[in-house]
Amino acid sequence: MFRTARHILFAPLVSSWLRTSTHSWRLLPTPEARPRAHAAGPNADRVLLVGSGVAMGYGVTTGDLALGGYLARGLTSVTRRGTAVDTVARMGLRVRDCEDVLARSALGGYDTVVLTLGTDEALHLLTARAFRSDLTRFLDWLDTAAPARLGVVVVGIPDVTSIMKIPRPWEGLVQRSCVLLDAELKRISGEHARVTYLPFTPAPVDLERDGDRHFY
Repeated sequence: MFRTARHILFAPLVSSWLRTSTHSWRLLPTPEARPRAHAAGPNADRVLLVGSGVAMGYGVTTGDLALGGYLARGLTSVTRRGTAVDTVARMGLRVRDCEDVLARSALGGYDTVVLTLGTDEALHLLTARAFRSDLTRFLDWLDTAAPARLGVVVVGIPDVTSIMKIPRPWEGLVQRSCVLLDAELKRISGEHARVTYLPFTPAPVDLERDGDRHFY
């Protein structure tokens, strides 16, 4: 449903490229274990980080150096309270999978959920209509399933062509897909009172030229 011929055609090609290309971030190391990340302080805020993409910790080998660790330290530097971040990250995790993931999490034990979603859909050229349907269904479910006090932050979809070398025939399509799906993410997030949209525009980087392939 809502799938175009372009999406059907490109999806298997994209999946193969992501698994095998030396330009794919999926070949970078990731933390083998994801223990809770802590930043010391009183009255700790409890955060659940869920997603794919940046939540995976590509390029680092410990959870403390991955996004969960940076998030814990960054929040504590602002709030002056402690922060504990649990990470549930999975390669290729999509919006449509998140209900099952969060249904297995004890949401009552958290103050905030941070979601990094949409990159996989953009890479596979999912239509804006299909993404809108998946996201609306998921956030509507979250409104009814989560405690009223739980805050939700959705991180914007970056232009992945600025941080990963994409094959030329596919690059322009992916760039446009990132823009379209991020616009849907921002708009639909604004329709849910508990949800805050956080733009994400990382500086362009060449992983092979500028980045060590094992550590930040």
